[in-house]
Amino acid sequence: MSNIKFRLAKPSDAKEIAELHYRVRDTYSVGYFAQMGLPFLKKYYKVVLDDPYEVVVCAEDDGVLCGFCSASLDINKQMERMNKKKWTLLVSAISSFIAKPSLIGATIKRYKVSRHQDDEKLIPKEGARCEYWMWDANNKNSAYSVALWNTYLEILYKLGVKKFPLDVDDVNQKVMKFHLLNKAVATEHITLSDGRERTLLEYDLVERFKKK
Repeated sequence: MSNIKFRLAKPSDAKEIAELHYRVRDTYSVGYFAQMGLPFLKKYYKVVLDDPYEVVVCAEDDGVLCGFCSASLDINKQMERMNKKKWTLLVSAISSFIAKPSLIGATIKRYKVSRHQDDEKLIPKEGARCEYWMWDANNKNSAYSVALWNTYLEILYKLGVKKFPLDVDDVNQKVMKFHLLNKAVATEHITLSDGRERTLLEYDLVERFKKK
């Protein structure tokens, strides 16, 4: 019998969350964060979990972290904080750059997008932002990942989020199908500068929870 529990993350969870995020590359290696090294991810989540505008919901199985969802309530506030921590994050990324030099260019591009110096739609311009939904591939209770996601949506709604945007790379068809069945609406299809095809989606949380 499973002992899955959901809770809000705390700063001391940064190491475990980073390690789970790092392991995901074994099954899905597409995208910037899936290529960054563990030192960077540990520092990144330390910054994230110290941000009052971040919401991270964890799933634990008998006390062991097995999944998490993360979001920012205010993308502009998040980018301001990340900008203040940019040198700390850059130092933590050095080993990633050594292992894969192309990440240097990708990092510069992401920085320009965050400063509104590049129009590519990597992140929303304002409001809430979906970041990650992760589940440990070694955990046999993966059906609970859906409950984790829906719990996360309800928490965001209770925190005042009305429209919740997210994006899914088209190669990730299982995740795309789930969100559409879960009443997310596709709003736009784009092609990123690295050639990836991506669909932008949105959850209407007011409509979803208005009867509760």
